[in-house]
Amino acid sequence: MRHHRTNHRSLVERKTLDDPKPPLDTAPPIIVIGIDFGTTYSGVAWTYGAKKEMIEVIMDWECHFSRNRECDKNCSAIHYEGVQKAITWGYDVPLDEDSLRWFKLLLIDEKDLSPEVRESEKIKKARDMLKKFNKTPAGAIGDYLRKMWNFSMTEITKAMGEMEVKVSRFHVVLTLPAIWPDYASRRMREAVKSAGILKSRPLAEDTIISFMPEPEAAALSSFEDMNRKATIEKEDCFVVADCGGGTVDLISYKVTSTSPTLTFEECVRGDGAMCGACFLDDNFLGLMKDKLKGNWNKLSAREKERLRVQCWEDGIKHKFDGKDSARTWPVMLNLFDMPADTSRCFKNHTVKLTNDEVASIFNPILCRVQDLIESQVRGVIAQTGKKPKYLILVGGFGRCSYLYEYLKSNLNYDVEILQPVRRAWSAICRGAVLKAIPRGINSLNEVTVQSHILRKSYGAYCRMSFVKGEHDERDKHWDETEMRYYARKQVEWIGKTDDRITANEPMVIELNSSKFDDVPGEEWISIYHSDVTPAPQTTYAPGVSHLCTIRYTPVYNLEDTKIYINPVGKVFHYVKMTIEMHYNGTSSLEFSVVVGSKRQGSHNVELDWGSH
Repeated sequence: MRHHRTNHRSLVERKTLDDPKPPLDTAPPIIVIGIDFGTTYSGVAWTYGAKKEMIEVIMDWECHFSRNRECDKNCSAIHYEGVQKAITWGYDVPLDEDSLRWFKLLLIDEKDLSPEVRESEKIKKARDMLKKFNKTPAGAIGDYLRKMWNFSMTEITKAMGEMEVKVSRFHVVLTLPAIWPDYASRRMREAVKSAGILKSRPLAEDTIISFMPEPEAAALSSFEDMNRKATIEKEDCFVVADCGGGTVDLISYKVTSTSPTLTFEECVRGDGAMCGACFLDDNFLGLMKDKLKGNWNKLSAREKERLRVQCWEDGIKHKFDGKDSARTWPVMLNLFDMPADTSRCFKNHTVKLTNDEVASIFNPILCRVQDLIESQVRGVIAQTGKKPKYLILVGGFGRCSYLYEYLKSNLNYDVEILQPVRRAWSAICRGAVLKAIPRGINSLNEVTVQSHILRKSYGAYCRMSFVKGEHDERDKHWDETEMRYYARKQVEWIGKTDDRITANEPMVIELNSSKFDDVPGEEWISIYHSDVTPAPQTTYAPGVSHLCTIRYTPVYNLEDTKIYINPVGKVFHYVKMTIEMHYNGTSSLEFSVVVGSKRQGSHNVELDWGSH
């Protein structure tokens, strides 16, 4: 395979552009910050000096309703006011405002949403609000993250002191749904950049940003909270179901070591769907519409939102466990928000929901969650020959009492269900902090994930020596430089679906040499991806899509160059090229380029996600 040169530029100097790293004993202090931006609620955790026993959770949020101040998470809501678009965010957004909510889900293209999600009233409203405020999903998320980041920095500064924060380097870990497509992760990166999280700080090194899967973060913090659970043994498997506001995301792990470090590896490829707790809200409002019949349309938008938040979100949704079949659940209507003829229809202005009616709100969603879990359990059994030891429910929705009772009664596998309650809501942002703490700093009771399972195939555009009968004649191409036939539009796969990838180690592919007869200029490599199994050989096959283009200007050592002489005696120079792809369990990928023996610095490597 050969790179494609698009233009010539002089090579300034042939030396590495990577910045030298300071010795460990002179490294500046570090503040690790974990951010869990969620569909309905978002959280931030942090620690100073990479100490896991001192992880703090931001809680004292600004809010319109004082009852919400001491919460592990803030509401994922934002409102723009006036021509200047002054921002109100989180709990400070009053119920009577046309606020933007559930906008995290709009990072996913409409065509990639399931029909029920695409047609959800809340998704339609979020899309309408974006248009009203003239915002993109990434732009709105960037605005929200900026507010959350600035507030968190204020709180951290109160705890640590202004100068300590100014000189400390930041390592920020943002969690992502593991099921997200690649482009959604890129849009989240745009939001992080626009939020100012990566802006330079005069007295500190550049901020490090990394991403990790939400269920992995939940798993790390859950086992820390459970003190590693003494019954866990090597080869045990468990399923983590991260049940959040928008997505339910599952990953299965196998224990590879229990001492001195509790170490896991991903057991089977994870799965998930958009069937989180926010879709229960649609079912609740739909039930209320049926109960009120024609009177529903007489309620103001503010009253409907009050019913959703105060009666449902803060009441029935968290208290319902389905055990008392005779119990009724009152929904209080606001007399002053209803016409007189409507208010007289309801005794004491109350609508009573039966136990079965409330269960009907949950059951369609919980049935989908059950299907996801059972599919994951079957995968574990097929891979290991035994069922998982535990099913661990985490996330905001994972705290739901009825979810626990429903799975206990309906799950078709005898798997013990764990529902950690201690600091469960902040599990993901705390797990993000744990992920960034270097191994060895806390040598006892460490919990680490050793490897991940690749969820799709990733490869580089290449050409191969043409073999008649193996390659398509349409791809046959005569190369004037080497004076031989090649097959174009081929893919050299760096990693394929279900490959096991060691954590913190890149997947590496060595490409055929880049040849040149003068000073080399900008080079490019196209990266493709595919959900098809087995992965096709050509770039135009169904299911193969362009992902990004890596553009770089080679910097190399002269001793790495070799001589190539074609059949007519023309002399060319060439140097070997290597691509490293870093996979962390999410669709947020990192690529590195090595030319000869020289790793290319970030200053002369650019990822172009929009062309090929």
